[in-house]
Amino acid sequence: MLVIRNIGSLVAMDAGDAAEATEAVEAGGGPVANCAAVRCIEDAYVSVDEGKIVAFGPDAECVTLDWYEVVDARGGCVLPGLVDCHTHTVFAGSRENEFAWRCAGKSYVEIGEEGGGIKTTVRAVREASVDELVKLALPRLRRMLGNGVTTVEIKSGYGLSVDDEIKMLLATQRLKACQPVEIVATYLGAHTIPSEFTHRRGEYVKLVTSDALMGRVAGEGLAERCDVFCERGAFTVDESREILLKGKAAGLTP
Repeated sequence: MLVIRNIGSLVAMDAGDAAEATEAVEAGGGPVANCAAVRCIEDAYVSVDEGKIVAFGPDAECVTLDWYEVVDARGGCVLPGLVDCHTHTVFAGSRENEFAWRCAGKSYVEIGEEGGGIKTTVRAVREASVDELVKLALPRLRRMLGNGVTTVEIKSGYGLSVDDEIKMLLATQRLKACQPVEIVATYLGAHTIPSEFTHRRGEYVKLVTSDALMGRVAGEGLAERCDVFCERGAFTVDESREILLKGKAAGLTP
């Protein structure tokens, strides 16, 4: 039995409300509307047995035995692990100069049309190895965990070629095994049209959905999901629908 004591603030949900929220999510509903069930207990404790929370409440009600493992939270906050459901944690290079452009009023689309945005990172990722991508991503995941994030979705989409998309997803798989944050991998080969396919959109859509790329991603379990950037300057509604449906047929959840 693990007991965490001396918790300054414990963020919790009552069991009935938590069960109701879980049922709503599993039924395919959107965000849980009623957050009134979330409450904060001051000066609290949590007891965990075989990976499951078995008791929590005011520290004055805590009962421990000699053989329990007791951890002193030293007045810290204890809360459920956060889920970051949209990240590009695996990447190389930097685009901090574009922050200044955005502050000056340039739109995301305008920056992309001038060769910046996604394509800047694509160039850097193509020059990086799997080892380099893993090395760059590890401190990002550590910072996320330090801020309470325990589950992260990571998209590919900065390779935009067979070898480089696979490289990004291989780096993501390696990260799953070498650090504690739970990772969900998403295949985003359809992030934008790479420069070499500017006048051959149809060919790139075929590449994104080909056996060489999508088939390998699904077949080797390199990702669980498929995503598309549907936006002016990226992919049209029809292209997005085609890619997502083919991904779904291959076993990748849209």
